[in-house]
Amino acid sequence: MVSSVAEDTSMKRYTEGERRALLAELGTSGKSLREFCEARGLNQRTVQRWQREAQQRKRIQKRIRKRAFPILFTGFQRSKKHTEDQG
Repeated sequence: MVSSVAEDTSMKRYTEGERRALLAELGTSGKSLREFCEARGLNQRTVQRWQREAQQRKRIQKRIRKRAFPILFTGFQRSKKHTEDQG
């Protein structure tokens, strides 16, 4: 006998915070991606995309920090009075 119960096919949208929390939970769960997704009813490819996007964001932020840090201090010079007082 075939079940007549229709599955809910609507897609849930996850906020950035929810995605980060789920990825953190995946990382600490000790479960495989497949096991984690099956337990929570998530699509594996969706979670893989979240992981890829998170890695891309990290790389971009790292580049920005690398470039921005020297810019913050290029105009900094000690005054002559300050160096004379110290030495």
